[in-house]
Parts: sequence; C-alpha cells; structure tokens
Amino acid sequence: MTEPVAPLAPKSSSKTKLPSPIWLVPIFAAILAGAVAYNSITQRGPLVEIRFSAASGVQAEKTFVKHKDVVVGEVEKVELSDDLEHVVVHARLDKSMAPYVGDTTQFWIVSARVSRAQVSGLDTLLSGAYIEMDWTEVPTRKVREIEGLEAPPLTELGTPGRRVTLVSDRGGALNVGSTLYYRQLPAGRVESRELSEDGRRVTFTAFIDAPYDRFVNSETRFWNVSGLEIEAGASGLSVNVESLAALLSGGAAFGAFEDRLGGPLGEEASFTLFPSRRDAEESLFSSEGQVAFQYVVEFTEAIGGLKPGAPVQYEGITVGRVVDVVVDVDPTVIGPPRIYAIVRLEPSRLTKDEIIPAEFLETMDALVSVGLRMQLTVGNILSGSLALQMAILPDAEPATIDYDAEPYPMFPTAPSEITAIARNVEEVIASLASLPLEDLVLAATSLLQETEALVSSPSVAALPSDVAELARVLTVLSQEAEGTLQGLNPDSPLYIELTAATAELRLAAASIARLAERLEEQPNSLITGRN
Repeated sequence: MTEPVAPLAPKSSSKTKLPSPIWLVPIFAAILAGAVAYNSITQRGPLVEIRFSAASGVQAEKTFVKHKDVVVGEVEKVELSDDLEHVVVHARLDKSMAPYVGDTTQFWIVSARVSRAQVSGLDTLLSGAYIEMDWTEVPTRKVREIEGLEAPPLTELGTPGRRVTLVSDRGGALNVGSTLYYRQLPAGRVESRELSEDGRRVTFTAFIDAPYDRFVNSETRFWNVSGLEIEAGASGLSVNVESLAALLSGGAAFGAFEDRLGGPLGEEASFTLFPSRRDAEESLFSSEGQVAFQYVVEFTEAIGGLKPGAPVQYEGITVGRVVDVVVDVDPTVIGPPRIYAIVRLEPSRLTKDEIIPAEFLETMDALVSVGLRMQLTVGNILSGSLALQMAILPDAEPATIDYDAEPYPMFPTAPSEITAIARNVEEVIASLASLPLEDLVLAATSLLQETEALVSSPSVAALPSDVAELARVLTVLSQEAEGTLQGLNPDSPLYIELTAATAELRLAAASIARLAERLEEQPNSLITGRN
C-alpha cells in the first residue's frame, strides 16, 4: 500500500511587491493644493467690515476699494446689520494694506455728487461707484470694524495746513464747502457745520491750506462775506461783495488789522466768526484786557434812536460804543423818568502807547475844560438810528465831569445839531404859515387871467404882421441909402456917416425880421419869454 505524499510548502520569495505609481498623482495633488491654500492664506490681506448708513452702488465681487485711484481691495459681501439700521460691507484688502488698517483709516463711497460747493465723482457714471481708502497717519491700533464716512472729506488727508474752529451766533449762508478767503484769494474751506448742544451757537470746522495757515495767529479775525454787504455811512451808500462764488455759495474771510503781530496758536484754535468786516475790526478794541472807561450821558432831547452798540466818535474815529440805554423810574421822584445812556470809551483807539488810567482821566478833564462835549448825531439817515460824537465847542458853557454821579461818572453834553435843524425847520414852517397864501393865490390867478386876455387880444395877434412890415421898410431904406452913397466922395464926412447909418439899418432890419418870425411861431413869447 502506498503512503500518502505530503504537499510541498510553497517556496518563499525574497522580493517585496511595491505600490502602484498611480497613487503618487493624488498625493502630489494634495500636497500642491495644500501649498496653494497655505500660500493663498498667508498672502491674503485683511478682511475689514465697513459700516455705512447707505451703500448705494456697492455690489459684492464687483465694487473695488481704491487708494489714489489704485485698486487695493474688493468687496466680498454686502449685508444689513443686526439692527437693520446700517449696511455692513465686507471688503478684502491687499496684504500690502494691512499696516494701514486701524484707528486712523477712513473709508467713503465715491459716486457722482452735485452740490453748491462742488461737483465730484462724475467718472463713476461710467465705471460705477467704488470705496476710497485713506489714512491720516500710520495707525497705532489695529481695527477691523470701521465706521465709514457719509461723504468724501473736502480736504484730502495729509494736505498741509491747519484746522480751526469758528463759532457764530447764526449759520447764515455759510455751508459745508464754502470757501475761506485771505485778501480775496481762496485759502481754505468749511468742512462741517453743527449746532451746539445748548442751541445758542453754530460751530464750523474749517481747514486753511498752506501757506495761508501761517497768517493765522492770536490777532487774526474771521468774518462772514456771504452775499452782499450794504453799508450806509457818512460817505454815502456802499455795496461790497467778496466774490461771485461767495455771493452764490457763501464764504468767510480772515486777516489781521493794523499790522498787529499775534502770538502762536495751540493745536485746537477757536475763533469768533463776526457778521461783517466792520464788526471784526471793531472787536480789536473790545477784547478782554483792554483798558476802558464808562460814563453816563444824559440829554434833554429824545434819544429813541440811540441803541446799544451805537458808535461814539471823535474827529471821525470810533473811540467807543453805547453799552446800554437806561430808563430809570424812581417812584419817589415826581416827574418824567430819567433816561440816559451808558457809553464805553476805549483809549487804545486813539493811541498805540501804553494806557495809564490816571493820565487818561487828567487828559479828559483838561479837554472838558476847553469845551469837549457829547452830542447826538445821525448814525444812519435811512434807518433813523442815532450815534454819539465828541466835539470841542469853544462857546460851550463851563462844565466838568461829575465823578459822584451814579452808576458811572457823568460826561457833560451839549445840544445836538439835530435839535438846531429841527428848530430851523419849525421856524420855516411857522413863517410859511404866517404868509397870506390865500391872497397870493388870488393875485396869481388874476395875473394869469389878465395875461391870457392880453395874449389873445387882436392887437397882439396883428403884431407879427406889423413887425414884418417894419422890417421890410427898414430894408428898403437901407437899399436907398446904398444908392445915395454911390454918388458921394468916399472920403467925405457925409459918405462915412451914411455908410454907418446903412449898416445899422441892415442890422435893425435883420433883428426885427427874427422877432417877427418868433412872434408868428409863439405869440405869447413877449410875456412868457423865449423857450
């Protein structure tokens, strides 16, 4: 019997089977995709969220972010905020912009805008709106959520110059974008206008371009030049306008007066915006720290047209202002109330030297002793306002300044020229009233009637023909005299006398002929004269 044969074990092989090369392709693709993704992530710029109240024309993946007309980013998404009050724009910026995104970065939408101040963004009518990016300086704090500006800034960021604050009682025609002028040259613009919290002031932010900013110092004054400035003074009516642009869109001007040298200003400079150049100039003498003296002036005539702010002039120079007009009613005194004005005199308007109060008072006492008095005068004949003038009247009655008067020393006064004029007018009216006007009218009427009868009489009507006949006769006589002269010796005395007589006859004939023509045209010229 045959024994079974055990199966032979397979021979072991010393070679290992390698994976198929086809698997290298996905591995390489995965590595490449990872490298691309890593490179994309590391090269991507920052993603910022910009909040606008409205984002007209901004679209995702279509609207670009630009800086100085160079594309530096693109809008990825546009959505509403959680409170539905704002539009949030998600914009991806280039990596190169990362250092400039922070607390000093500004974004605004550039689109077509038309206003009284400027016309801008017209190129976006074809290319579409875009978001402009800019910054004042390199940010010190990184920020990714930024409030966008509602309108483009009127002054490009980084423009050399300085900003100032102007404060006024009213806004007037001065608007955002209105021009600032220095010696009638455009020197800046108004950037903002807002009402103060208490509602009593209007505050403007203005930017003054270089090099005009170096003319702004502590003595600089700002005044409104919007529209027309009409002033009626002693020299007549004057109308001033800064420029046509200021007339249409408003404007303000600034400058210094009387070559005053002012000191430097701080970072945040604030100025008062005066209504006119005149008010700005007057403020130089009403600043804090100026030496001033107050007096009481009391007149016997009516001072209804005298208002606070009226000027006090001396030799045509404004040396003070009326501070107040007071009606002092004293129930213990029988009679009309006391009406007086309080004036403020400022010696700095008369001299540039240092004012020493004691010396000024001595000077005023000396001038009063020689006739210096306060008088009412017409400030503006159109409005009927009154003003005060100081004049030296040599024939004035002796007077002194009453330093014991209340509430301030009383300055002596004199009757004004207005009173004298009114008195003369009253005298003229009284003289006219005393004339026998009725008798004069009757006499004039009678004279006219008699004149009319004389002109229409037949004798006057026949006068032209009689005068013409007289001229003809004189002409004939002159001709006969010339015939007689032909038979005489030219050297004889008779010839000479007849020659002179003939010339006189010709002149008389010509004059009478002209008279006849005039009477024929205007028969009444003998009475009424030649027209």
